[in-house]
Amino acid sequence: MKKFFAAAAVFAALALGTASAAYAEGWQQSASGYWYGTNADNSTWYADGWQWIDGDGDGTAECYYFGADGILCTDGVTPDGSTVNAGGAWVQDGVVQTRSSADAAKAPAQAQESTQGNGAARAQEAQTEVSASAAASAGAAGSESSAAGTYVLNLNSKKFHYPDCKSVKRMKESNKKIVNESREQIISKGYEPCQNCNP
Repeated sequence: MKKFFAAAAVFAALALGTASAAYAEGWQQSASGYWYGTNADNSTWYADGWQWIDGDGDGTAECYYFGADGILCTDGVTPDGSTVNAGGAWVQDGVVQTRSSADAAKAPAQAQESTQGNGAARAQEAQTEVSASAAASAGAAGSESSAAGTYVLNLNSKKFHYPDCKSVKRMKESNKKIVNESREQIISKGYEPCQNCNP
């Protein structure tokens, strides 16, 4: 009988041990909404500003706004006037704004650590980056530049375009993805250049 109780006690201890919560850095959900833990035990998290996050590990980071309480702002307008979709990603003209994870890690501190009051500056800075990059890309059309540029991917047709290409205006919003990568990187992912804008 002693062996039975000893075995039952060991089994109960193991069962309780496996039932305890195991945390990891990354997206978490609470009754208030989603938040992003920044260390293994989630004792720190993003709050009160914008963060570039590659939450799915695909090499592309999206920009998210977290309130003072650390909860992700979703499906609406952030305190600085920027728009976020239902998943919380920053969108402009219906297109999710992205960066390669490597670029996001090197992003200016203002873009990564901005507070409520600086979000409009972040949006303006990002728009300036997109415009300057598109102009540089347009000037280098036809050349095999290894420098990163801003392109619009059509997820359906597997073609890529300059942001001002007329084909982008006709594209379904659900098929658009803006990236800041080199032409070679995009081609290596199986995309072909658009025949209209010839990026």
